[in-house]
Amino acid sequence: MIRDGLRALQARDRALEKWLRTEVVAAYDEARADPSSLLTGEEVLESLTKLRDRTEKRR
Repeated sequence: MIRDGLRALQARDRALEKWLRTEVVAAYDEARADPSSLLTGEEVLESLTKLRDRTEKRR
């Protein structure tokens, strides 16, 4: 049982590493290439607030 748990943890770690090396690095490179495409903190907060409001209305 312990061996199975360790294998599951290793598989999760491999998946996380793959995600970091592919998607996260690609997003970082895009952001560095074109910083104007990034959102400001205020824009992120506004977007999250709108999403929360829409979600709460559905309840």
